Amino acid sequence: MGYVPLNEGEKKDLDDIKKNNKTFKFKQDNPKRGMDTKCRYENYKSATNYSEFLKLGGKNEDLRNDLQKGYIILDEIDDILSDNNSEHSISSEIVDVEESDIEINNINTETNDIENKDLKDKGEIKKDIKKDIKEKLEGIESIEVLEKILESINILTKEKLKYIDLFCGIGGFHQALSSLGCECNLACDIDKACRDNYELNYGIIPAEDVKKINPDEIEDLDIICGGYPCQAFSNAGKKKCFDDDRGLLFDEIIRIAKVKKPKFMFLENVKHILKVDDGKVIEYVKKKLDDNNYTLQLFNMSPHNYGIPQQRERIYHVCVRKDIYDGKDVELPEINNKEIKLDKYMLKEEDIDSKYFIEGDVLKCLEAWEEMIKIFEVGEKISPVIMINEHYNNHTQEEFNNYADWRKGYITANKPLIEKYKPKWDIWYEKHKEILQKREIYGKLEWQVGKVKENDSIFNYFIQIRQSGIRVKKPHFFPTLVAINQCPIYGKQKRYITPRECANLQSFPKDFKIDPEDNHAYKQFGNSVNCDNVKTVIKATFDHYGIEC
Repeated sequence: MGYVPLNEGEKKDLDDIKKNNKTFKFKQDNPKRGMDTKCRYENYKSATNYSEFLKLGGKNEDLRNDLQKGYIILDEIDDILSDNNSEHSISSEIVDVEESDIEINNINTETNDIENKDLKDKGEIKKDIKKDIKEKLEGIESIEVLEKILESINILTKEKLKYIDLFCGIGGFHQALSSLGCECNLACDIDKACRDNYELNYGIIPAEDVKKINPDEIEDLDIICGGYPCQAFSNAGKKKCFDDDRGLLFDEIIRIAKVKKPKFMFLENVKHILKVDDGKVIEYVKKKLDDNNYTLQLFNMSPHNYGIPQQRERIYHVCVRKDIYDGKDVELPEINNKEIKLDKYMLKEEDIDSKYFIEGDVLKCLEAWEEMIKIFEVGEKISPVIMINEHYNNHTQEEFNNYADWRKGYITANKPLIEKYKPKWDIWYEKHKEILQKREIYGKLEWQVGKVKENDSIFNYFIQIRQSGIRVKKPHFFPTLVAINQCPIYGKQKRYITPRECANLQSFPKDFKIDPEDNHAYKQFGNSVNCDNVKTVIKATFDHYGIEC
């Protein structure tokens, strides 16, 4: 059986234990597997040095594996006490508390690896550590050193929290949690392109099917995160709710949480989850969490509220295990900078590949609507959705009566505008009917930018070719990036925004490696959480519960 090579630090620690009789402790909850290793571990786990370890039946392969997996805690206190040449040694008459940080910080490095414990148990852990240190310092007169050591061991805030990243996509949660000093134990996503990109960026190969994850085989963890599939609840996904298998994948999170009992869960979904199916979906989520010992606090956030030019309202779930919950809500920090600087997120036009500039039918369709916008008077109020093909399809009254109510509503609302400019509409439609009828959506204009302005143009705005029609939005921030092929058009430059610009709008770092296939990349960023929004929620929770990042 091969071994993963030890890094330089691990090699040094192993040499110190074997050759320099370095003292240490074994973590008592070491999850050994296999009868032989379990039996040996029960015998040698009380050893505090290499000689004892061998006498108690330990093998060198056990020592190596336990050290590499972090199950051995090296004793750094002896180094401080025995270093008589150090200006921070016990024999020194003068203790410089500020300068002592250099030596004392060695303790923090080792205590960072101590296994995560329940927050309410940590006081007892700290007491044990203090007792151990006091025994080592018994009879020492320099109490200042003792106090400084006790202050330096900050197990409550310096731990590296472990998390699993479910429905991971390309790692929006990973970006946030890892930037806060947390460590990913496991990731999972059903999409192969996402798994490939996740491995490319983070060196972790995600599991394929969340339903096949055995929680008993997962390392202990502190956090479950995930944007559980939203298509079943979103507008783009037609809000099928529980009739869509994707809507039930939330239960997989609960299945794993029942076994692993993480301290926190950070989850995300679309804003419609609050109201679809008459609120039954969110009530189901709340009940499942409550039944499994978690509180739930919801935050409705969008990047555009934080100075990022994308309107993307999402519901973030902060789930706290009830034995940790302190009875108070987490409070998000005050938003200090709401100013949106679009140029900060956009590439220079001269740097854009020609393939991103609109052409063909899309350009022809937009130029047709541009002609009509120029015809309207300044101050003209355009009804929310113009369905021009419906006006010219010569439907009978009986056919009209059989239309869906929403369709009849739009046709009726369009009539005054069409009647006002009837001769010009007729000429315009005859000229452009081929392109307007080529796809149903080309004949629908959703004008969401208010009354017509002087020198107005469809290309003054952001545009999105959607299933519902051509949507025109104010140029303050982009519409929501979505997983289906509805990439926003930057009207000013008559081009689609690029995958790198999508990464910027989702707050991914500049060095993030993007899938070279544009269709994959657009889908991945459309499915992702916004990294900054996620980080804001998680950081606020950590601050609330005294977890230092």
